[in-house]
Amino acid sequence: MDGIVKKQFSEMETYIPGRPIEKVKEQYGLERVIKLASNESPLGPMPAALDAIKKYSSQLNRYPDIEATILRDTLAKYYKLPRENFLIGNGSNELLRIAGQAVLGKGDEVIFAEPSFVVYRMVADFFEAKSVPVDLKNHTHDLEAMLAAITEKTKLIFICNPNNPTGTMVSRTEVEDFINKVPEGVLVVVDEAYAEFVEERDAYPLDLNYSVNKPIIVTRTFSKLYGLAGLRIGYGVAPPSYVAVDQRIRDPFNVNLLAQVAATVSLDDKGEAQKRYQQNLDNKRYLYKGLKEVGLDFVSSQTNFILIDLKKDSTLVFEKLLEKGVIVRTGEIFTERYRNYIRVSIGSKEEIDIFLEAIKTI
Repeated sequence: MDGIVKKQFSEMETYIPGRPIEKVKEQYGLERVIKLASNESPLGPMPAALDAIKKYSSQLNRYPDIEATILRDTLAKYYKLPRENFLIGNGSNELLRIAGQAVLGKGDEVIFAEPSFVVYRMVADFFEAKSVPVDLKNHTHDLEAMLAAITEKTKLIFICNPNNPTGTMVSRTEVEDFINKVPEGVLVVVDEAYAEFVEERDAYPLDLNYSVNKPIIVTRTFSKLYGLAGLRIGYGVAPPSYVAVDQRIRDPFNVNLLAQVAATVSLDDKGEAQKRYQQNLDNKRYLYKGLKEVGLDFVSSQTNFILIDLKKDSTLVFEKLLEKGVIVRTGEIFTERYRNYIRVSIGSKEEIDIFLEAIKTI
């Protein structure tokens, strides 16, 4: 396809997901495999979501509501903000890409932390923009350095908060101060995919009021706490003028019917959400304790995963863990400087025990 496909698509790196469970079972002849690589919920969808999926599955011959009206109304009520401020995406990833599509041209610059979510670099590549990675400081966003990296060519800045893969966060005050210092003509996207897991709620409140009527987009997802990763649905908050642009760019019927109804009832079940938050917190502390007993250092996390320092090549450990039926994420995928790290999702206590037992023998 040389000479037909655009050069940037022929040369850009492909997104590498966590290894599928069935492939690992087949490759190593295993009956039991646990996946702690993709920060998925060990609990599955909420019971109310499963009921809604069953109820509405007979309507799959119909196109979904193109404006996701009921879900946007539910989000508006939940956050006490106007419906006109809400975006709905095919996963929050789609919202990140559309942001790039809306503002980037060839040669424009995109600033993001490194390591951080790999999709930010992909967004830059999609639109022939230049990636400007800024090193983390103590595994955390260095917002001052990111401000210093802004030039007249900067059009888009991504802040992953809490950060993937390190699990660290910057406070709401720090984010707002940063936004206030960003010059006009630059769009800031704050990716809060892991917001619901944050412990430090005083420094990181869950409201979205700070995002209204500012040149920023805040994105969140139903993939993590709510357990709907397989349905691909996320949302964002932005000024109504940007929401109108998003609606022009996105694909028609971009979010399927079952995703919309499952997300709506999940958001309504605050009791189940709190239960899941607490279980993640308890299991995270359980994993902390186990890692200390094994003698492994790790980065304290505000999310549903932990970054662990193996002090040796993580790719070698990764392969040995696969042989024992444990799938994790290696650090060199994010940046070569993190080659000695693995990222491990916080699974059930049973899964944590299996991981700890496996890592002891490597």
